[in-house]
Amino acid sequence: MIMKKNYLILFTLLLGINVNAQCPLTTAVDFTATDIDGQQHNLFSYLNSNKYVLIDFFYTTCVPCQQNSPKVQGAYEHFGCNSSNVIFLSIDQGNNNAEVLQFENTYGIHCPGISGVEGGGTAITTTYGIGAFPTVILIAPDKTLLENDIWPIADAAALITKIESHGGIAANCTSAIFDNSANKESRLLSVFPNPISEMASITLELKNKSNIQIIIYNLLGEKLINFPTKRYSQGIQTIQLTLNSLKNGSYFIQIIKDNVLLTSEKIMIIK
Repeated sequence: MIMKKNYLILFTLLLGINVNAQCPLTTAVDFTATDIDGQQHNLFSYLNSNKYVLIDFFYTTCVPCQQNSPKVQGAYEHFGCNSSNVIFLSIDQGNNNAEVLQFENTYGIHCPGISGVEGGGTAITTTYGIGAFPTVILIAPDKTLLENDIWPIADAAALITKIESHGGIAANCTSAIFDNSANKESRLLSVFPNPISEMASITLELKNKSNIQIIIYNLLGEKLINFPTKRYSQGIQTIQLTLNSLKNGSYFIQIIKDNVLLTSEKIMIIK
């Protein structure tokens, strides 16, 4: 069984396709898991609240997962970042919190991520009989699996259409930490290292002279650190930040250019 599973994963990775990924269940099995931000998620609590639950099963080095997750993220934002009647969860197999955080930062994912190790994702993947990745399933409030494998997903719009056909209701993301109204004239190149111990380097590409403000928020959207606004020249700029006052955990860093939000990124502090 282990050899077969490894073969399926390797075959998926090499060909960039999803093989025999259909979840074999017809009725949901309850679970409680903790995402990389320390938030608990209980499946039946969501379902009993008349919510649909979409689960994206993945692992961090899976190439099709890397290609698929931004499409799931697009649908997550369309349905209100878990504020509407559709709850999105990304459940990993085999990776730890730091690896899942790096995956999310690399591919721009803000959907709650449950790691295989600390979060319990590997056990959930086994319970749901997932043999290849990615596998995206949709569970109805009555605990029926409406979709055992949404594949292929051409783009976020295709996934949105599929979810809406089952009753998903669009909404706006309610928290400012999910506001990705980035100024397209400039861009974030990197936050390094991440996870962070005490010091971090923010590298930006600025298309013109700009005033840059950097703010650190906790996961509730509460402002913790407001660095003084500084003016930077056009081109690639590196900004050094001292973050040794933050405790271990996850945070959001907002970068504001000329009073316009450039980006909001998730970071993790590990000392």
